[in-house]
Amino acid sequence: MSGKSDNNIHGYAFVPGKNGGRPHRRPAVLAVIALAAVILAVFSFRAGVMRKAGSKAEEPAPHKESAVVALVLDDFGYTEKNLEALRDMGAAFTMAVLPNAPCSGSACSFAEENGTEVILHLPMEPKGETARLERDTIGPDMDEAAVSKVIEKAFLSVPTAVGVSNHMGSKATEDIRLMTVVLDDLGKRGMFFLDSFTTARSVCKRAALERAVPYARRDIFIDNVLEEEYIIGQLETLERMALAGGRAVAIGHDRGVTIDVLRRAIPKMREKGIRFVVLSELMTEGRE
Repeated sequence: MSGKSDNNIHGYAFVPGKNGGRPHRRPAVLAVIALAAVILAVFSFRAGVMRKAGSKAEEPAPHKESAVVALVLDDFGYTEKNLEALRDMGAAFTMAVLPNAPCSGSACSFAEENGTEVILHLPMEPKGETARLERDTIGPDMDEAAVSKVIEKAFLSVPTAVGVSNHMGSKATEDIRLMTVVLDDLGKRGMFFLDSFTTARSVCKRAALERAVPYARRDIFIDNVLEEEYIIGQLETLERMALAGGRAVAIGHDRGVTIDVLRRAIPKMREKGIRFVVLSELMTEGRE
């Protein structure tokens, strides 16, 4: 042991003096108290750190967006009754407006006032007989001049459109000559094209690639059956598709039940990592 330690006798510090040294009255207990205070402070600090670590572990993990969905609502133009409900959607979406319909203009005005993206929902000929076709429906029997004239008129009716989708069109979108004419026209206008994909034999992707027109394809219709339970089920399918693939394009319609279900479902979908975007954000050339 060192000399200093040897000089500590029975709780007193021994200080050598002329007379061989005498005990100095400084109780060693003070040193013990000081040491205890230091130990207590250390343990208190460590306990505080552990409490903080524990509280962080108990906090919910920060929300991370893991998939994007472009939601398109079709067939605006015949009524204004659902427009106000769109203000509370709680997510980005795109309105597809039919041309030359009674409320086409008011739908575009509403969208412009509320910062909502608009595309032209261009009527195209379906297969089989149908009770009612839209005015100026584009079909395979039309020549290039007639097609261009219809498209020009449609854009005058929906002037705020930034792209185009097909309304119906299971027959028209299988015709490569016709769709090449359509996509060529859209390419010159700087528009993109959404294939509503009403037929598995659609040639829209091929035509879009040939004309370098930004293109996307519908992944799911959410309201082919206008029943709440069906729409909820389709949104659950949409959620799984988006989370599995990273992105998805969904099409619904200007229907009260559709909008009501969406307004309730969107917050829950966002909590699960779905981010809603306008359609133009998902456009790429020839995307599957």
